[in-house]
Amino acid sequence: MEDGKAKITVTGSGEMTGGEALSTAVSGKFYKKNGSIYLLYELDGEEIQEKPVKHMLKINETALEITKTYEKFKTKLNFKLNEKTEAEYLSPFGLLEFTAHTDFFSLTETKDGILLEASYLLCSEGADPLRNNLKISASAED
Repeated sequence: MEDGKAKITVTGSGEMTGGEALSTAVSGKFYKKNGSIYLLYELDGEEIQEKPVKHMLKINETALEITKTYEKFKTKLNFKLNEKTEAEYLSPFGLLEFTAHTDFFSLTETKDGILLEASYLLCSEGADPLRNNLKISASAED
């Protein structure tokens, strides 16, 4: 896939969503730099702010880093194969601290786009871990 405009779809499912798949499809940008794939897009303020929230996804063969840029701060979520990562995540309910343990990570790249699939256990503030799945695809947009 060439650098440029992209259709980006992010789908999450698992115990956090009661097994229901939650999906977002947006227009954004795709580019490669220093061996990583970058996806950039904006979403509404997620009930936290009026302005859109900027999202940057940095992807390589074994890791995904999601950076969300709000008006006054940034949050980062990291998913690394066979590693536990800690992060703070801003939700409409406030700042949540959690640990993610990614035990499956697959990146497929073709001339038409990319597909990333990951499975992880998510634990927030001492609660029981919840199994979740993440699927991200990007394809060229005209």
